[in-house]
Amino acid sequence: MERRISLKREPYITVISDESSLCFHLHFLNCLKTSTNCLHLPREQKYLRNVLFHVRQTYEEADSYLKRKPGDAMHERLLVLEPFLRNNGLEDILLKDEYAVQIVLTEHEAMRAINEKPVDMLLLDGSAYHLSSLHKIMKAMLREQGDRPFPIILFQEYLSAEAVIEGLGAGANDVVSKNIEGKELLARVRNLLRIFRIENERDNQTVMVGDLVIDPGSRKVMRGETLISLTVKEFDLLLYLARHANQVCTREEILKKVWDYDFHMGTNVVDVYIRHLRTKMDKGFSKKLIQSVRGVGYIIKEGD
Repeated sequence: MERRISLKREPYITVISDESSLCFHLHFLNCLKTSTNCLHLPREQKYLRNVLFHVRQTYEEADSYLKRKPGDAMHERLLVLEPFLRNNGLEDILLKDEYAVQIVLTEHEAMRAINEKPVDMLLLDGSAYHLSSLHKIMKAMLREQGDRPFPIILFQEYLSAEAVIEGLGAGANDVVSKNIEGKELLARVRNLLRIFRIENERDNQTVMVGDLVIDPGSRKVMRGETLISLTVKEFDLLLYLARHANQVCTREEILKKVWDYDFHMGTNVVDVYIRHLRTKMDKGFSKKLIQSVRGVGYIIKEGD
């Protein structure tokens, strides 16, 4: 018997805001897996045919997503520096679990790969580099993808407590042996990706302090009804201060977190950018947004 779908004459648009809502709508869309000829639409709604056709095309992909177990790979992009994963068969294990693995041979190739397309994780051969070089390499690659940090797993030929301590101190998020079992590696990869996914989602949450609204995802800044245009560093500085509202942020902390300086270089760059921000943020407003704490740093206070 032919399946018929009755639609109201008014166009219906729904916003799917969470996974449970997506499940509900996919249950409805399951009926679209039959021919679009089964859809009996008013003449003025014929334009919906194309929309429904494309929805039906993507149904299987979305349905597959909902059936995935927590922690399953979602085609995350894993960048591997040095070919050690290929040599010990771990690359095949990651590929079988549907991770997108890209192996590069040099730091230059790795930087270019990150610049071309964001990565979700870096796997690094620690035994191929001196400890001091490892810190610089990891820091440079994280800086290259500054808007979205990614976890780093460091692989060592000989794993010891000292090697783990040194690797974590150099900036890695995990240190493992090159002889690690495939199942253990998958578990560690999934765990780190899950942690960073949660952190990235949290980092993209809107920040509101009084009449100040910052959207990290779109990098838009509003004060009251006024949209304010900021440079990259001005935005980063304002976001850092807003996320630490009601806390005094020292110049040293700001230099480290916003400019990634490991030490105070005797620079007045923070003060210069604060002046720029004040000029833009306070124009047309009686209340000053960023307040100085003499001899210490700066603060954004919530409320009066």
